[in-house]
Amino acid sequence: MSHTFFATCPLHLEDLLAGELKSFHARDVYIHPSGVEWKGPLETAYRCCLWSRIASRVFLTLEKFNGTDKETLYERTKEYPWEEHIHPEGTFAVDATTRSADITHSGYTALLVKDAIADRFRGLYGKRPTVKPDYPDVQVSTRLYRNEVTLSLDISGESLHRRGYRTAPGPATLKENVAAGILYRAHWPKIAEQGGTLLDPMCGTGTLPIEAALIATDFAPGTLRSYFGFLGWLQHDEGIWESLIREAETRRKEGMNRKLKIYCSDHHSAAVAATWKNIEQLGLQKIIHCERKSLSEIRPPGSSDMGLLVVNPPYGERLGKEDHLETLYHTFGEVMRNHFRGWHVALFSGNDELAMTTGLAPDKVNTLYNGSIPCKIFHYSIFSKEEHKKHREKVKPLTPGAQMFANRLKKNLRITGKWAKKEGITSYRLYDADMPEYSAAIDYFEGKYLHIQEYAAPAEIPLEKARKHLKELLSAIPHVLDVEKQHIYLKQRSRQRGKKQYRKIGRMGKEQIIREGGFQFYVNFTDYLDTGIFLDHRLTRRIIQSESKDRHFLNVFAYTGTATVYAAGGGASSTTTVDTSGTYLAWAERNMIVNGFKGNNHRYIREDAITYLSGEKRKYGLIFIDPPTFSNAKDRKEIFDIQRDHVRLITLAAGLLSGQGQIIFSTNYRKFRMDYDSLKNLRIEDITSKTIPGDYTRHKKIHYCWTIRS
Repeated sequence: MSHTFFATCPLHLEDLLAGELKSFHARDVYIHPSGVEWKGPLETAYRCCLWSRIASRVFLTLEKFNGTDKETLYERTKEYPWEEHIHPEGTFAVDATTRSADITHSGYTALLVKDAIADRFRGLYGKRPTVKPDYPDVQVSTRLYRNEVTLSLDISGESLHRRGYRTAPGPATLKENVAAGILYRAHWPKIAEQGGTLLDPMCGTGTLPIEAALIATDFAPGTLRSYFGFLGWLQHDEGIWESLIREAETRRKEGMNRKLKIYCSDHHSAAVAATWKNIEQLGLQKIIHCERKSLSEIRPPGSSDMGLLVVNPPYGERLGKEDHLETLYHTFGEVMRNHFRGWHVALFSGNDELAMTTGLAPDKVNTLYNGSIPCKIFHYSIFSKEEHKKHREKVKPLTPGAQMFANRLKKNLRITGKWAKKEGITSYRLYDADMPEYSAAIDYFEGKYLHIQEYAAPAEIPLEKARKHLKELLSAIPHVLDVEKQHIYLKQRSRQRGKKQYRKIGRMGKEQIIREGGFQFYVNFTDYLDTGIFLDHRLTRRIIQSESKDRHFLNVFAYTGTATVYAAGGGASSTTTVDTSGTYLAWAERNMIVNGFKGNNHRYIREDAITYLSGEKRKYGLIFIDPPTFSNAKDRKEIFDIQRDHVRLITLAAGLLSGQGQIIFSTNYRKFRMDYDSLKNLRIEDITSKTIPGDYTRHKKIHYCWTIRS
């Protein structure tokens, strides 16, 4: 009998989980964000529970229906034949997640489902199963998404990353399925098969070396677990499960005879002791060697001349402070360069800046979450400088799709690059989803840096296909542009609302200076979705420069103050820069200072724009307004919506204009409609066509722009 199942996993490991499921003979495998759906017999789910090193939980889909209001949820749940799954005298628990407008509280959702199940049993038997939150016979999972309800059984029972061996967890223990993902990304199975060594010099409680041993010895990760969510389920097939357990035991015994070299160490004696307890619990004393050793003492063990060095050092999120970790990372890099030539290194960290202090240039970087913390796996091949240069110069042949993208990029570089050189422009948009399947924007800065923003794929595009296209895009770049790997910055962009439009996504704090229009600007390619300068406003800034002479200039929603720099450069009598973010105001001031604009005639005010405009008394000859589409900044009492609030915003600003003053108003909200009727007492001129630069003519709706006069 075929069922539909869904397994969850850490974000960005979906492809590895799908590969596992296919090896379990799953059919119709479909990748979703943070999970994989498939069809197959019960055995495929049992194998997943026993053998998957990547999965977190496994769900058996029971019922799906439309209607997330409480009446429909209760009635449809009560109608389902729960007696086929739960014994009337058994135990059950219910958990729920909701992303529905009808019911927004997950606790209330779970209570409705629990009551519906209990009421069905009362109606049939005059009694009901007992609710048992911990280790029930059956765990019911309820998911409300938009207008759809999914009822499932959590047959894993609890997260599968709990292997069942851990007796001494550490203060910042890495989840076992995340550790497995790191090892797979670092190609440990292949290295082990070739007789290579694994070394973890900062092992903590031993998660990485133990997981490596389980992989290399064919040790089923679920073997030691005493509880699964299907063991008390009425449809549990004990025969299939016992057969799988016997198979796993046979494979484990054979695997334990393999010759493996796994070493680990830590400078904390307590960590080494905890690691040994975990090793002994699994019977891996002959496979893993652990000792106390400082990082500076680390050397390739025995006669090992190749292998994998994998490490998860502290990165300031949970353990230690960043100020004390730079030395650790620097020492790590020194030891690698001096003693581990020929080795592959995989460093897992949630701090890009600390990773950079190793002095090693990564060959590849994978994104992976450690719980809710965004982290990266930095892969290094330890070569001499000459070897590294040769290695970098090796460019793999392109696939047909990558070659097609490379051809488009070459064409754009020839046309747009020639135009930019003629215009004296050093930073410009090189590519903007010209080919729909390669959905990204590529900005080329100073002939040295690439800032790539991958647009989130539509829901109907399979994740595997979107990732393939991104991989082809990235592989094509070295064939067209002479840009160092460490100068290529990739981000995913989706529609953002409120504060998320400018949210911080990193904390490297590394800034570069670029040039535009005779000015200099600080940009940051790592910490935010945007870099600190909107290249599509290049011509708008020139208009501001030409209109600002001897005028008092006001810049609200100022971001990093690039327009203020142009106004000051155009001879403004004074500038006032307003934003709710202290970070951006400080950035704006740095941009002014680097261009030589200092003094009391340049003010920086941290305040909500509408609040400022409502209370300001002075007059301005030129006001620039480029607001976000939405904003729910904490300093604002109500959410700002540009379509709803632009009339009030423009009216307030117009009240501050001096005699011949003007407002330059811009927005990148593509559905925006100027309310001319409500602003009919003002003279409004659409100047959008005059403000779209040549590198944005492929998508002319990048922004709209008007001049407004009293």
